Amino acid sequence: MTTNATQRAFVFAALFVVAWGQAARAQERVPCVRLACAASMAERPGTLRINEMVHSPRSVPRTYWLEGGIAGAIGLGLLTAALSGGLCESQGCTGSTIGGAAFGGAVGFVAGALVGGQFRKAARDTASAP
Repeated sequence: MTTNATQRAFVFAALFVVAWGQAARAQERVPCVRLACAASMAERPGTLRINEMVHSPRSVPRTYWLEGGIAGAIGLGLLTAALSGGLCESQGCTGSTIGGAAFGGAVGFVAGALVGGQFRKAARDTASAP
């Protein structure tokens, strides 16, 4: 039985070495995979210019993501605290109630922020501010 396991190990090692060599050669044939080619890509019209995107001023619309996150955290946090406290069968349920509230609050914040982020706020009027 030891001989059979040794033969399998050698076959596996040989297949691994062959596959590793094939993968290395396949990667060598793909042109411009790394960011080292970014200079040659930037010279072509219509290509992505990373430097300009990072350093260009952008106007990101204001949304209600924070308000939605807070509302979702409070709502789902209270609901999961009540559920985990109600489902607890022992005398000391404080830990499970707090844990349920924290977990529900975190999930509720993410869900509320994703929903609130879909609604845009009105533009701030900086001219009328004193």
